[in-house]
Amino acid sequence: MVERGALGIDEILPFINKTFKEKFKTLLPKIYSSNKYQSYHYSVRENGKILGITAAIPAEIAVYDRKLSARGIGMVSTAKKARGRGIMSAMVKRAIADAEKENVDFMFLSGNRQRYEYFGFVPAGYKYTFTLLKHNVKHMKRKLSYSFVRVSESSPELDKIIACYNESDVRFIREDFYNIVSSWRTKELYAIINASGKVIGHIAKKWWKIVDFNTVEPQNSAYIIKAFMEFRHLPTVKTEIYPSAPKAVRDLSAYFEYPEASSCCNIKILNYRNVIETLLYMQSKEVRISDFDINILIGNELINVTSKDNEPKAISLGKLPPQNAEATAVKTPSDIEIKTENGDIRNYRVDYAFSEKEAAISLFSASLSAHNGLPFSLPIFVTFADNV
Repeated sequence: MVERGALGIDEILPFINKTFKEKFKTLLPKIYSSNKYQSYHYSVRENGKILGITAAIPAEIAVYDRKLSARGIGMVSTAKKARGRGIMSAMVKRAIADAEKENVDFMFLSGNRQRYEYFGFVPAGYKYTFTLLKHNVKHMKRKLSYSFVRVSESSPELDKIIACYNESDVRFIREDFYNIVSSWRTKELYAIINASGKVIGHIAKKWWKIVDFNTVEPQNSAYIIKAFMEFRHLPTVKTEIYPSAPKAVRDLSAYFEYPEASSCCNIKILNYRNVIETLLYMQSKEVRISDFDINILIGNELINVTSKDNEPKAISLGKLPPQNAEATAVKTPSDIEIKTENGDIRNYRVDYAFSEKEAAISLFSASLSAHNGLPFSLPIFVTFADNV
């Protein structure tokens, strides 16, 4: 039997440390520096012994005046002698069921793709990776000056970094900023200082890669990273940028070599209507979206997605009756019967039909070839620091 919140952190840590041969209090201080997330751990015990543990850690993305709720699956572990009994499967299924009951918009995790596709997780969302070489630096001629200060938990610059981060229109909400950015063994956090001596953002570095970057001067992102490369005497540096920072993406694209777009993790969408509308809303703030009106059948739910005068909306029209609940069997375009929320049966046009996994790839993939003719792709993302 799967239990939720039954174990204390003092029971959870020894089990997952042993299973993964890790020290999770150091690896993930954002989760294990307190008991805050104890109730988001699932476990299976037998005769008093722990057989398995899985966590589903809550996260939230601010999108201007809207929010998306998420859960990050992690620490999926089963005792060696208990493997093959379906314990992992039972814990993950319970975590998904709870997230659905609690109106979570989407879930995410890292790890083996095939292992989690059985639960509806697919590689989706995306990030950009930019490489800066000495050759690029030689051709950057503008005279912009930036300096950097190493930041600890007690540094006076930390509050200023957080203030800059919270100015971002689209961001993961970080109540414990320092521990979040310091997770995954990211030991170097720097405040970015402009020529006037003002803190304008932060850089978090792990090895030779910038894994967390934010600035209130996104139009100068390339020169900030150039200055950091020179400050740290790096022969090259890679920078991860997410679609939530389009101005930084545009600026880096103008100077850096080898831009790459790749999936950021495995994602399972629970509330397609809200995720689609919120991310289209995010896009509408950066570029004007062309007018369209389409019906997308995802699983057994028909969603009407429109954009008129740059105001996108997504509305659930209802669900297929049980005997017709397989989206991929519906030919498009076509008319089908949908059962509305009040129980009525109505006919609607279907322009696109996807299984839930197909929809995640088609709507949120970094690859344009995966979009199956849709008039939009959606920039869902999970940043390195906020992943579980």
